[in-house]
Amino acid sequence: MTRGGFSLIETVVAAGVVILVLMGSFAVIGSMARSQKENLTKSTVVGWSAASLGAIGADVEKANVLLLPTAAGLNGNTLAVCQNWSQNAGGPGVGAALDATQPTVTVVYCGAGTGGAMTLYRYALNGCTTPTAACSSSVSGAAAVASGVRLDGTHPTLFSYVPSLGGVGANFTVGDPSATANLKNPQFLTFNTTLMPRQTLETN
Repeated sequence: MTRGGFSLIETVVAAGVVILVLMGSFAVIGSMARSQKENLTKSTVVGWSAASLGAIGADVEKANVLLLPTAAGLNGNTLAVCQNWSQNAGGPGVGAALDATQPTVTVVYCGAGTGGAMTLYRYALNGCTTPTAACSSSVSGAAAVASGVRLDGTHPTLFSYVPSLGGVGANFTVGDPSATANLKNPQFLTFNTTLMPRQTLETN
C-alpha cells in the first residue's frame, strides 16, 4: 500500500531548504543592488568631476583678469574671471577690450550651500564686472556644473589665487568621502590643482 503525502520531518526539511535558497537569493540581490548603486554613484562623480574641472580650466585658460578671489583675499568660494579685457588697454588704469570686435564677458563659478555639500554653478556677465548677486540657481543664466561639491578638508575655500604661479587653485572634493551602511565604498574625487591662463592674469 502506497503512503500519500509527506511526513512532518520531510516538510520541515523541505521548508528549511527553501528558506536557505531564499536567503541566498536575497543576499545576492542585495549585493547586486549595492554594487549597482556604487557604480552609478561612481559614474556620477566622475562625470561631474570631469565636466566641472574641464569647464573651469577652459575658462581660466582664456582669462585676462582675475576679479575673485582677489589677490588680497587669496581665497573664496567664488571664481570670477574676465575674458577679452585689460585694466590698462585704454591707457594706464583705463580698462578696455583687447579686441574691440569680440565681446567681453565675466565668467563666474560659485558654490551654493552650507553645512556640507554644495552645488557649483556657472554663469556669465556682460563686460568685466565683479559679481554681486548671492550664488544660487536663481541667478540669471546660472547652470549647475557639479553637485555634491565639498571642501577638501585642507583648504578653507573652493578657489584660491596662487601668486607664485599666477594661476587659480581649484581645491574641492566631488562626492561624499563618508561611508554609509548602504555605500561601504565611498565614491569621490578630490582636486588640488592649479589652473593656468594663457596670459598673465591681471588682478585687483
